[in-house]
Amino acid sequence: MAHGDVKRCVESCGIRAAHYAFVAGSAPPLPWAVYYQDEESALFADGTNYVRKTRWVVELYQKTRDSELEMAVEDAILRDFGPFRRYESWISDENCLMVAYHFTEIERRKQNG
Repeated sequence: MAHGDVKRCVESCGIRAAHYAFVAGSAPPLPWAVYYQDEESALFADGTNYVRKTRWVVELYQKTRDSELEMAVEDAILRDFGPFRRYESWISDENCLMVAYHFTEIERRKQNG
């Protein structure tokens, strides 16, 4: 999968999303999300990568808690990528709530033959 797949997943919940950050001055009103690739690793043998594991983070920013939106994002991530871990924190400088979802995408390479 690619960055676009994560963006489509999040935006399917009715909010805008950007890779890492919105361009200065272009962020929409809350709620919105950013997403980024946290880490990538591969399992390999015989000179071939067989499995690629990409860890993604989606950060949902909200002025006040919206449980329905959070559930929609969680359902979308679960549907498209599988299990996730959830963390939340209050961003005092921005006076908003951030809920972060960490999940791993596992991509198996098709073998020839």
